Amino acid sequence: DWRDLWRRLTPKRQARIDIDDEITFHIEEEVEGLVESGVPEREARAKALRGFGDIQTARAKMSALAGSRTNRMLLENVMDGIWGDIKLTARGLTHRPSFTFVVILTLALGIGANTAVFSVLNSILLRPLSFHEPDRLVRIYEEVHVPEGERIFPHGVLSAPAFVDLREASHLFQEVAAFSAYREFGSDLTGGETPERVVRMPVSSEFFHVLGIPPLLGRSFTLEEERAGVRLAVISHGLWQRHFGGIREALGATLELDGVTFEVVGVTPRGFRGPLGTAVEVWTPVNLSREAEGFNRGNHYLSAVGRLAGGVTFEQVRTGIESYSRSIAEEEGRIFDGAYWTAVAVPLHEDRVGGTRATLWVLMAAVVLVLLSTCVNVANLFLVRSLSRTKELAIRASLGCGKGGLVRTLLSETMLLSLLGGGLGLLLAWG
Repeated sequence: DWRDLWRRLTPKRQARIDIDDEITFHIEEEVEGLVESGVPEREARAKALRGFGDIQTARAKMSALAGSRTNRMLLENVMDGIWGDIKLTARGLTHRPSFTFVVILTLALGIGANTAVFSVLNSILLRPLSFHEPDRLVRIYEEVHVPEGERIFPHGVLSAPAFVDLREASHLFQEVAAFSAYREFGSDLTGGETPERVVRMPVSSEFFHVLGIPPLLGRSFTLEEERAGVRLAVISHGLWQRHFGGIREALGATLELDGVTFEVVGVTPRGFRGPLGTAVEVWTPVNLSREAEGFNRGNHYLSAVGRLAGGVTFEQVRTGIESYSRSIAEEEGRIFDGAYWTAVAVPLHEDRVGGTRATLWVLMAAVVLVLLSTCVNVANLFLVRSLSRTKELAIRASLGCGKGGLVRTLLSETMLLSLLGGGLGLLLAWG
């Protein structure tokens, strides 16, 4: 009846009532024994209470024991019920392989597509760059400014003299670093057990400091070493593990790249990628001294990344770098018919994203629609399935299965198929 149902729904309240009844029973039993032995009832009750001890303490101890036992029994009952529903659901699904296969495959395709596209969207657009204070980093280009306001060679690469000028713009940048505008070079690494092809990038001495990524081991280059053209190398964590076995003695060892020997002075942290996101394995100093071959305004082969000076906004850098470039061009007499080379700055994250932002959001919207279509299709399949199970559910109800049991059975089937479809979708996305 309803009393039994209420007791099942309020086990803790019922446990307190049972404890009070048990305490009362023991005290009354002791009182009766004392009265039968000739002790007056009032004295017998007082003696029984003294012998029992502190009732509140006893009630608290018994409540704790009863609560832990009740919780354990409830958990066991719930787990037994869930496990029984899962086994029953799995047995039923094996008898309907077509329905099971279609639902799991539909969910896997929808979830897998969304997971894959969102992973790309997150890594490119949503997740901040893995550098120190990435919002203060800018990519620096060089282009020709003409009087009409148009740009020639927009987002072009820098010359070595232009980069040296930027190094002196301390009112705009805390530091600037140069690296090869052609991203990287392939070099043959020899001297080990087997030769291999590695990716190398020439960089200036400020490169790692501007990005805010100190080497895991050792150090980077100094400005004096860069100007002297010393053959040093900072290697990636992967190359350190692969070529040197991850030992600290790799510092000071040598690498032979394209027949030229470089001394290893540092190791980058695991997973480090430069501002372009490419998987570089060796960084070597780029010679930017005025005596170096190719040091002239007409030789454009560098790109640069800069960290804004404290208190300087991007808008101040954008306007200040152009006026700074114009003043240097005027000093050197390099303005011809009003046209001159000027440096331009772009936020590094915006530079990395480029023109893919709109494309990625459109692609994400498309796969979300695919997921919605997947949910509608699966809901229709379950609707058809429920219509075919009307007789089965009626038999279960006639055998004593309540509404809660019927709902739990249907939910178990839905959850099991959803988990299987979601798991397969994640495997497809990661694969």
